[in-house]
Amino acid sequence: MTTRSITYLISLNKGLNSPMKLNKTILGILSAATLTALASTGAMAQQATFASATGTGPIPAQSTVFTYTGGPNGQFTTTPGALFASASFPASDTSTLSFTGFGTSGTATGTGTLADPFKQGLGGGTFSLKSTSGADLLDGNFGGGNLLTAFDSSSSTASITDSVNGVTYTGGSYFANSGLLNPGAFSISMTSVAPTPTITNGYLSAFKAGGTTTFSATVPQPAAVPEAGTIVPFAIGSLGLLALIVRKNRRASGVIALTRVYSLHYS
Repeated sequence: MTTRSITYLISLNKGLNSPMKLNKTILGILSAATLTALASTGAMAQQATFASATGTGPIPAQSTVFTYTGGPNGQFTTTPGALFASASFPASDTSTLSFTGFGTSGTATGTGTLADPFKQGLGGGTFSLKSTSGADLLDGNFGGGNLLTAFDSSSSTASITDSVNGVTYTGGSYFANSGLLNPGAFSISMTSVAPTPTITNGYLSAFKAGGTTTFSATVPQPAAVPEAGTIVPFAIGSLGLLALIVRKNRRASGVIALTRVYSLHYS
């Protein structure tokens, strides 16, 4: 939705019978219209992916880089010693990924099918992606997420996605060089899930998996700019109104002081 507004002030007296003063008033109205007729576009913020981290091992343990301990006190973590191939154009690094928090939040729902996956809520926390040389690649905090688990009976495989929103990036070269803004999001697409998760006593059961984490952030929006074309109809209307007032002004006797403030809003 685009919203525009224009506000202008007309202040007249008998002295407007002078062409010079009339011209100054007209110029003042047009200048006010030019300065205040602004357009702002309420565009929805868009997210763009700018970095990823794929579990690589150590070989042959790339299929167990993520661990969820399950149950009411379960926690989602990266497996100790797990390594990741991380990238954010044009950088590429061997890295480690760690989380704090990310514990079970509430009971799980769903039947575990592709149409109705298990859904286990997770609490908020922090994350850190660092290269094995110690360089800070990406840091941030998040408000929570959901583990979505589905079992494909045709291929006898389970897939899990951990979707996390409300991410605020707080540091790291990947984000600094991305040209993007907070807030952001990240998701973890997991494969080679074992054992196949289920709901036990109301909570998602434990598992280990491999997979890739992708990080996204908000694309900057262009600043609102004046739309000159929207000023013309207001300027014409202003001149017409001014002409009527001047005409009445000439017919009146004595000093006339008229002040009007008009504020027009339209979408």
